[in-house]
Amino acid sequence: MILQLKYFGQISEATGIQEETITIQSEISVDELKSILEKKYINLKSKTYQCAGDFKLTDNCEIAFLPPFAGE
Repeated sequence: MILQLKYFGQISEATGIQEETITIQSEISVDELKSILEKKYINLKSKTYQCAGDFKLTDNCEIAFLPPFAGE
């Protein structure tokens, strides 16, 4: 499964990139994807962030990782 990941604000700063494409061998949940990314980008673990929506990941899916909005 190929996933298109986009990072915004402090999440982009923590990863050092704004976007990337990754390949996952099996179906995973959004929480499992977050766990994989937090292992890959150690600075991400200390950040508060969310995905744009709560959905099932599918092949060629685009996922945006967003920092907290003002007032949250």
